[in-house]
Amino acid sequence: MHSFVAQSLAALGACLALTSLACAEPSQDLLVGNGTFGPYALSWKNIVGGTEIVLVGQQTQMRGIDYTLDANAGTVTFTRPLMAQSAASVHYDYDPARAVRANAFGKVPLSFNLAESGSSRVSLDALYQAGSAAAGAAPGSLTLGLGTSVEGAAGQLSTRLLFAPTLGGSANENSGSSLSRMGVSLSGSTQVGRPVQMSFGYAQAGAHMTTAGDDSLTAGRQTLTLGTTLAPSKTVQASAQWTQSAPAAAGGGPASTQAAAALSVAPSATLSLQTHWTDQSGGSAPETQTADVSLHAAPTPASTLDASFASQSSAGKGTQAMNLAAALAPSKTIALHAAAGQTRDPSGLANQQQVSLALTPISAVQLQTSLALHQTQTAQTSTVMVGGQAQPLSFLQFAAAYKGRTASAGDTVTTDTLDTSTASLTLLPLRGVALTGTYAQNPDNGGSTAQRLAQRGLGLQTTFGALSVSGGYDWQRHLDTQLVGTTLHVGVGLHLSQATQLDGTYRQTLSGIGDTPTGSNLYGFGLTHTLGDRFHLSLDSTMQTPVTPTATVNPDYTANASLGMKF
Repeated sequence: MHSFVAQSLAALGACLALTSLACAEPSQDLLVGNGTFGPYALSWKNIVGGTEIVLVGQQTQMRGIDYTLDANAGTVTFTRPLMAQSAASVHYDYDPARAVRANAFGKVPLSFNLAESGSSRVSLDALYQAGSAAAGAAPGSLTLGLGTSVEGAAGQLSTRLLFAPTLGGSANENSGSSLSRMGVSLSGSTQVGRPVQMSFGYAQAGAHMTTAGDDSLTAGRQTLTLGTTLAPSKTVQASAQWTQSAPAAAGGGPASTQAAAALSVAPSATLSLQTHWTDQSGGSAPETQTADVSLHAAPTPASTLDASFASQSSAGKGTQAMNLAAALAPSKTIALHAAAGQTRDPSGLANQQQVSLALTPISAVQLQTSLALHQTQTAQTSTVMVGGQAQPLSFLQFAAAYKGRTASAGDTVTTDTLDTSTASLTLLPLRGVALTGTYAQNPDNGGSTAQRLAQRGLGLQTTFGALSVSGGYDWQRHLDTQLVGTTLHVGVGLHLSQATQLDGTYRQTLSGIGDTPTGSNLYGFGLTHTLGDRFHLSLDSTMQTPVTPTATVNPDYTANASLGMKF
């Protein structure tokens, strides 16, 4: 445990020092299939694209071939329906400074198998999404669903019928017929010979349908999806998908169409090529076309080469981006990386170059340095970074980094001349105990742009047998406005047994100038319990109370419940 905590805190310290407190944090979501393509919502929006790993069963899915990801919306759409009783596991990173929780209020889902025979089943599910406790707000929504699914060697078929009854006080309590609060979806796939798989999907929802229980439904619209996947060999895969969305009732909005295609070629374990193309037309936005191609090669075990080109055009305006990168690790102590890119958009042409060097002279010391250049038609900026991490003693770790920025006379962006300094210190005084302190001046925003901020932080992490406690206090001042923000967070976990886990959290967030801060207090509780392979129960709830100097605001409550039974 001591070594695990040490490794975890060392990685955290390095992240804090080198990325200026804008560390990408890992997350994992379990997407339960409903027999549709999706989209299936993740827990976070604005996630870090390209970090995701999607598994269906034990099979790793390929982006563009098996699924598409909307990193900004935080959704995953599959090229084949994700059947009921199936699940996809999605691992990804998100930047706490940019990411947004996908759902403001919690969902309480329950699902039961009414009948099951082999690969065929009939299931009943219900999903309640809590509303806000604010005065005059709707109390929430309830969605009931009856689904059937059949799977066989030749393919799969899934149907769902959903109904959203009105709840007292809801906005549509006295509007719309029962049919306007119903939805239906039908989807399936079939194998056409060995290398070809065809898929289809149809969904329609009434104008007053509350679709919280099925992300493939949109109130007042009908959607048709057709897709095909071709895998003539283990080295070549291709897919195409066509989707049309049209109003099913008055007020459903204009019709839209999207076409997408993808091709992946991997002639060997050291060479792969991928390309994607999409065309979005109709709807309220102008027609948009995107295309990209990427190449990855590993000519030797110690070297890699990557190249990519992407293009997007909309309303007569286009953007193109080209990137090249090479990495070389001639020994365990030296790693080199070089990259160059060019972007052309309506504002002009921009070029970027970067070279970095990492040294590990001994196992307890790591050093990094890099030089980055950015040129536009009117200005040029350069950034030099030096940093490192060290663990001179078993109970002491520290990391620090400095970024110096310079800009030409034509650069009018003030942040291009800000220097960034970061540092972190970790103490491991006892087995299972770790203390961390962090410092940052003008930290990055998760990319290469500096922020006019001063940040400090203290953290604690302990593990004693079945009890784990973590906490921290973070302070931040905006140097331009003098606005001060603080965050206090505490977490407690208790393993009552191998099958039962209790968790409790508290987070206070405040910001303001002077003695009148505003913010919120968030209280959370969670319980998970498993009993053999037949029963799984997961409960969690939160209460958020606003902190305001004058007005009294009711707290917001969220709740999630998951009950799994195997008959």
